[in-house]
Amino acid sequence: MKYKNPNQNLKRWNLTSRMPHFSYHLLIALCCCIFGIVYNLSFWERASSFVNQNGGFSLYVSLFVVFVLIIWLCIEIITFRVYARYMLALLFLICACSAFFMDSLKIGINKSIIESLLNTSFREAKDFLSLKFIVYLIVAAFLPMCILFCIPLRQTSFIQDCKQKALIIPCLIILIGTLYVTQGQKIIFTFKNTGGLMFVLNPIAPIRAAGDYVIDKVILPKSYTHIGLDAHTLAKNKLFVLIIGESARAQNLASYGYNKNTTPFTSKIQNIIYFKNFYSCGVITAISIPCMLTHHTQQTYIHRDLAQYTDNLLDVAQYAGYNVWWVSNNGGGCIGGVCNRLPQSQIVYFNQPKQLDTDMLPQIQDIITHAKPNTFIVINLLGSHGPRYDLKYPKQFEYFTPVCQDETLANCPQEHIINAYDNSLIHTDFFISEVIAMLEKSHFIDSSLWYVSDHGESLGEFGQYMHGGFPYTIAPQTQKHIPSMIWLKSPFGGRAKNNQSMPYQTNHTKWQKILESKQNHMLSHDYIFSTILSLLEIQTQIYDKDFDILR
Repeated sequence: MKYKNPNQNLKRWNLTSRMPHFSYHLLIALCCCIFGIVYNLSFWERASSFVNQNGGFSLYVSLFVVFVLIIWLCIEIITFRVYARYMLALLFLICACSAFFMDSLKIGINKSIIESLLNTSFREAKDFLSLKFIVYLIVAAFLPMCILFCIPLRQTSFIQDCKQKALIIPCLIILIGTLYVTQGQKIIFTFKNTGGLMFVLNPIAPIRAAGDYVIDKVILPKSYTHIGLDAHTLAKNKLFVLIIGESARAQNLASYGYNKNTTPFTSKIQNIIYFKNFYSCGVITAISIPCMLTHHTQQTYIHRDLAQYTDNLLDVAQYAGYNVWWVSNNGGGCIGGVCNRLPQSQIVYFNQPKQLDTDMLPQIQDIITHAKPNTFIVINLLGSHGPRYDLKYPKQFEYFTPVCQDETLANCPQEHIINAYDNSLIHTDFFISEVIAMLEKSHFIDSSLWYVSDHGESLGEFGQYMHGGFPYTIAPQTQKHIPSMIWLKSPFGGRAKNNQSMPYQTNHTKWQKILESKQNHMLSHDYIFSTILSLLEIQTQIYDKDFDILR
């Protein structure tokens, strides 16, 4: 009796065995076409207005072909044979994750987004891990990856593969060069005349952003710089509070002319000075907070992690003898390491799920009550961090309804998004008023408070949501124009060097007039470092009078 191989029946039903074996070069080309069509909806949507007026269908084809050829060329250069599958699988995953957020939040991806991603706490990340995202990932990433590994490929030797690449790579380069000569001008104009188009080109944008981040973090050499070691103060009994808001934009505050009362609490407080033209250093927290607390300006803060390698305002205050506190409800650490050199007992985090900014008030009251002479408190709010603005305030602060309750903001009417956002601003306004009330009742005669947001926010204008999707230079004004206000307790002490003998009330009047005269001046985070040194009466060589609002 003839022996039958049991595997023959299995092979007969093995679908992949009946499929034709593909060249992996063809597989790369097909996948590149899929990347260009399926995962670049934001790119085509953003480019459409310019393309439709400048070439139409032929320009669409040129853009698509150039995209496919460039991605194909890059993959051919860095992969060999079966390893191409793994590279393509990784690209499917990158494309799917990027496309979801590009399409739903209408953002671009740059190294600021990568920075924000790596600095996002689990608490913040949970807002993004929706069922819709998980389903999208399964369909757009894992399903194509499974199909990818089921496709049989032709087996070729290393020598054969090299010969094929020696033919394919030059051909791709020639084709790209030909298209550049014939259509290059139109393609370049498309990118130049369509803001942020490069940041929604998938998977080029996320890969480029990750590369830029690695260069900043790993490759660029840096050494630590001490500043303000000569700092000293003649102040005797001063208390200063800096409240750093989150994602508040000036446009939506009643104190800045907004038609809804989003500042019902602080508007009743005397001695508050609002700076009407105040701008952020960056459009993400990871840049703005380190930038404002160091001696750098928006122009000189050229590396995202620069604050990790220099002393900052908190350090200088400590050198001058101040007791410095960091109290935060915004993530699992102090952004940019700005509080790394504070005593651990003076760093307080509120990072439990569903904790609101007002949950910090009892702790802040305790700090103020037991504060030693010359105390500097920095409070970092969760504020109006998106996308779930409706979760940033308790129900009693829901002044405006209906509100958006979806992680994907594009699914909500803009009015509902704005209502939820405005409610979160009211909650912040209440928080500020409560801290001011604490300072009013404290035993410190010489006390003051400065509130400033880290950056603004987009709420659907021009199809953009949240912040950080584009570089600072092309980011919308709503992400850069921020609220900033200073409150001085009356009377407020003056500068030790020149005004030590002046009565407190006379000094307070002088400062109030100076600040009021600057309300409409163009100001920014650049002024925080030296102005606070002045408020704290700290004298040091690192102080810059050109960036002191009180000058």
